[in-house]
Formats: sequence, C-alpha cells, structure tokens
Amino acid sequence: NMIVLDVTDLGEARALFERAGGTIVTDPVDMDSGQIIFGRDPDTNLIGLQVAPTDAFVSSRNFKNNGME
Repeated sequence: NMIVLDVTDLGEARALFERAGGTIVTDPVDMDSGQIIFGRDPDTNLIGLQVAPTDAFVSSRNFKNNGME
C-alpha cells in the first residue's frame, strides 16, 4: 500500500519530505505528462509525490469534490 500526494513543486515537496525525516528511494519518473518520486517516511510507509497536469486522470483535482464523496 502507498499514499500518493499531488504537489505543485516536486523539488520543494522533496525537500520538505526529507526535512521531516523521509528518505527518497527513486529518481523522478515521467508519468502522464508530469513526474512522480517515491520515498519512505520514518515508519517506512511508501509515499509518492506527484506533479500532474490539472487535466491528468491521476490528479486528485479531477475527483468529484476533490475525492470527498
């Protein structure tokens, strides 16, 4: 299992993740006209950080009510 978060700036999100104790485990990978990286939080949970275009099917911005239904 993993959690993937939409971010607007992959470099800034990576820096915040690492400062919070996370470890990045992949290089950025191109995905659906955007990029994604994966890391492990201090409890070893797999976390994805993605930058995706607003019209990408993987972007939470396209979920009805931002996925809250």
